[in-house]
Amino acid sequence: MEEIKSSIRSYKANEHYRQSLKGPPLYYRVSLNDTMKRAGTTIVDAEFDVRHVFPNQRADLMNGEWHVFLESFEAKLDTQLLKTNIKVCLPDLIKSSNDYVMTDIGVCQINDAVGHVPIAQEYRAPGVATYNVPAIAEPAGAVTRDAYDVPLVPVDALAAKPIAVSKVISADSIGVKIDPVALFSGQIRVLLRDESHTALVAGANAHEVNDAADGWRATLLFVHKA
Repeated sequence: MEEIKSSIRSYKANEHYRQSLKGPPLYYRVSLNDTMKRAGTTIVDAEFDVRHVFPNQRADLMNGEWHVFLESFEAKLDTQLLKTNIKVCLPDLIKSSNDYVMTDIGVCQINDAVGHVPIAQEYRAPGVATYNVPAIAEPAGAVTRDAYDVPLVPVDALAAKPIAVSKVISADSIGVKIDPVALFSGQIRVLLRDESHTALVAGANAHEVNDAADGWRATLLFVHKA
């Protein structure tokens, strides 16, 4: 019979190789400006060429999850100042079944908004309105009284605040899931909606966004988590 010999070695950390299966988040920050949109698209439904931004030949980037954040947005959209907010949407990228929005009574659909930009108002500093008392000509030889202003009650007035939002994104922040295949397609489509999730319309009418007079800038943060 063959004798079996065995021994137990004490554990030493420096003799073992250890590799984490989860690396740090990988991010891509893309700054967009409506004036740089593709020809044929509008200020409220704009497409951008991003073919040289995202690597499309790395298999590891297809694993894990991709999230997107609206890091900042600022705009001049005077026709929308009476609305509650503006939704910045990525309809080609955001198709996650985790996020839904009611678009009508009894109608619920996938929410393609990456962020909401509130349209707020605030009271301006009190201003003093005045009315003018005209000069009065006194009898000959007397001093003529000059015109003067008499103050009225101070008046407060509401004024629209700038349409802008800015957020700080941390490694633990939870963004909106996006489709990596669509992300690597080479284009980003930005669609602006109102609070009822209705797409804004570009045009020359009073309620429409003017493609020549209005404008916006946005920063999107794309994050890959293994």
